[in-house]
Amino acid sequence: SSSPSAEKATKASGADGEDESDDEEDYEEEEDDNDSLSSRREFEFNLPQDTVADVETFLADSATDPVRCVAINGIGVVLIYQSGEWAYSSDGLPKKLKKALNAYGDQEDAGRNPPPRYAALGTEGRYFLTFGSGGHCGVWNGPPGLDQALTIGLSKGAKYKKKNNRKNGPPEARRHTPVSSVAFGTKMDTWFIVFRDGSWEYRGKGIPEGLEALLHDRREKADLETVTLGPSGEWFVKARNGKMWWGGTSDDFDDLMDYLEESERSPTFVDFGQYNAYFVTHE
Repeated sequence: SSSPSAEKATKASGADGEDESDDEEDYEEEEDDNDSLSSRREFEFNLPQDTVADVETFLADSATDPVRCVAINGIGVVLIYQSGEWAYSSDGLPKKLKKALNAYGDQEDAGRNPPPRYAALGTEGRYFLTFGSGGHCGVWNGPPGLDQALTIGLSKGAKYKKKNNRKNGPPEARRHTPVSSVAFGTKMDTWFIVFRDGSWEYRGKGIPEGLEALLHDRREKADLETVTLGPSGEWFVKARNGKMWWGGTSDDFDDLMDYLEESERSPTFVDFGQYNAYFVTHE
């Protein structure tokens, strides 16, 4: 497999080709398998020492309020709980992301704003955050191609939900096509989106060759559940049938995954960050 060029963009589409977001309410309630979170969920992670104390405190709350989503970039960590409450580390996160959580995910606003649903972090200030159980409105920061992929098929008037003209205010919350996962790669231009219907799209010259080879070998099937990328070329793929693949990872991570397999434990989420950081959720 050859290295992708800077302009390379690849996409696998669903069979019907329909845009799930058309004619839907921004915060439509819809059924989601992730809403049934197991109390048996456990966590394994390798993070910088300064971050570990925060994460252990955050996870202590998961005994009564299960964790829906975890996003890391190395030093920075965001956790979103099933209730919609959230927590983040004091260091390592983009200021705009913090402002968005505080503005749109206000835990004391009596339900006026939908709660955070999913977050993804990258290096160089890249992030993605979506709100509401429908997962159609969010904020993000990335290269222009990411904007196009997230909003394609939406009418111009539907692309913006809230506007904030204050220079130092939170970023605008925008309509987007419902996604299952968003990942940021080694280079600023590199990202990978898995949409809610299993289709996917990626772009950038930092996509790992091993990941490209896997997608090619699987004949670019539009059946993915999640893809995560790391800042040092790590990647992880999970298909809807439960099969998983990964590469570019540390020996420590590989040993962990082997242990989980031998223990008949099923990873449900994987993320990577700087300094060989990783976070794994399993059942």
